Amino acid sequence: MRCVLDTDRLVRRGPLVSKLLRPLLAPKQTLACHPKGNDGNVFLSPHLGTELVQTTIAPIQDGWKFPTKVRNLSASYHELWRSTDFRRRQYYLERAYLHIYLQSRNEPDLEIVALHCDPNEARAERHYRYKAGPHIHMSTAVDPLHHAHIGLNNDDLEDVLSSIDNLTNALRLAILMIDD
Repeated sequence: MRCVLDTDRLVRRGPLVSKLLRPLLAPKQTLACHPKGNDGNVFLSPHLGTELVQTTIAPIQDGWKFPTKVRNLSASYHELWRSTDFRRRQYYLERAYLHIYLQSRNEPDLEIVALHCDPNEARAERHYRYKAGPHIHMSTAVDPLHHAHIGLNNDDLEDVLSSIDNLTNALRLAILMIDD
């Protein structure tokens, strides 16, 4: 398994996730991120608001939406971690997903771009090279292009996946690219 963390380090990951998304936020905006767990899974999704309010509300599948510094764009980010053993001493990252949405008063939010990472994708899978590391989906492209995995780290994929720190840095660089 790749990108494995001990429980105590995972519990402390929330502020790092919030910091990772800082480039997308307005200057005085901040996000909180607290792990939510059930059935051997831990879900991290940053959000606006107080911990008290947000801990009583279950996040949507893709995480809580938050405003970005660009008017009419919002985002959501989440990480799903799964326990490696029944004692729940370690967890592996199953996915890290960032979605950017175009907001409209009269229509539902439209996902326009997605930055995904599935670090434990099986090497034998056809799309491993493009899907395991950080990759982009052009959400508004026509079928079948919106399903394409546009890999960002194909040349150094194994190094990126060798640790959660390396993967977090690759995600940080991808988020900076999206911000630019």
